[in-house]
Amino acid sequence: MSVRKVLVTGLAGKIGGIIRSNLSSKYTLSGLDLQKVPEFPTTVANLSNLAEILPAFEGIDTVVHLAADPNHQGNWETNLENNIIGTRNVYEAARLSGVNRIVFASSNHVLGFYPLRDNPYKQIYEGDFREVRQPVIPLAANLVRPDGYYGVSKAFGESLGSYFHDEYGMSVICMRIGWVMEPDDPTFAPSALSLWMSHKDTA
Repeated sequence: MSVRKVLVTGLAGKIGGIIRSNLSSKYTLSGLDLQKVPEFPTTVANLSNLAEILPAFEGIDTVVHLAADPNHQGNWETNLENNIIGTRNVYEAARLSGVNRIVFASSNHVLGFYPLRDNPYKQIYEGDFREVRQPVIPLAANLVRPDGYYGVSKAFGESLGSYFHDEYGMSVICMRIGWVMEPDDPTFAPSALSLWMSHKDTA
């Protein structure tokens, strides 16, 4: 069985580094980023330019789309260019190149206003566990309540994945990533515990 060729956008970033450390022995990894990644073939290009990024997708089996402006308080302009237009270009380049699967890095910020505004999620986020009424009702996976333009851009990426699946038959997996921290220890604050996503789980 041949080893899957996986293109990772944002391979130079924090989560990209976790993937490099944990998955490079299982898959043939390449990167698409704004800078070279040592020891990995990397296409240096801006996601906002479809023609520039297209060569990186040739012969790829799976795309892991991590690249984004990660500032959850970012303004509309940066989210539009990097997280909306850039994400659309990644999906489109994958389609044009015959890639059969995309793993999209979404975010807890798609649901960000729940822990900021509503109990019991706010109480859990703040560590006020004595006031939490049982049972806690889990949030449905299809709910959207973004806490800024970053969350809006990630909700867009999820919706775009649904469209590309239904329209083109592409396999799309959307992961709402919580707080991936360095060092990998969430015990410094209740909010960190409520959002923590370990390096092992991330990979």
